[in-house]
Amino acid sequence: MTVMRQYNYIMIVPSDGFMKDIDIQDMRWLSIIMHQLVENHIDMIINLAFKHPLITTTTRNPNFGFKEKTIIAKALGLFDGKDGKNLEKNVKIIQTIRNNSAHNLDQTSGKLIPSPLASQIKEMYNFFPPDIMAKEDDPLFLVFRVRCMSTIAELNRIKDLRQEIKKKVSELDPVIEKMEKEMLEN
Repeated sequence: MTVMRQYNYIMIVPSDGFMKDIDIQDMRWLSIIMHQLVENHIDMIINLAFKHPLITTTTRNPNFGFKEKTIIAKALGLFDGKDGKNLEKNVKIIQTIRNNSAHNLDQTSGKLIPSPLASQIKEMYNFFPPDIMAKEDDPLFLVFRVRCMSTIAELNRIKDLRQEIKKKVSELDPVIEKMEKEMLEN
């Protein structure tokens, strides 16, 4: 996945080369969409952890929400280490801002951000290299968008790594099964 910055416009280029645009100018919709992208990536990472994946999407299991998914992600070590702690902090902030946007319908739409949320956005970690980072003088709306995208890019990187590991482990399955069978026979 490649992320490019052009003015106030963020482009995501997944590894398959298909370009998607994120040019949402409303904080409410931006927070809801970014949260959904984060949740989808967490779903994919959780499903990679199991030989027979759990049904984790809320469309299939309405009792298995975002909170439960983050608990499982934490148990799988997704939030371990310094980068993991930063990832967990970003995920929680995105969740808080999404909940505020979704449940406070009297909130001003557009690019205005309520002051309690503004300080949280400033605390979000940026996983992008410095040339893609939001600048100090950028509007907070853009900072939120860039840091959300960096969080999604980091989740995508982790997903890809875990996918590769799962592939290598699955290649060992026949060898392990043969060894287990031999051990049981002896």
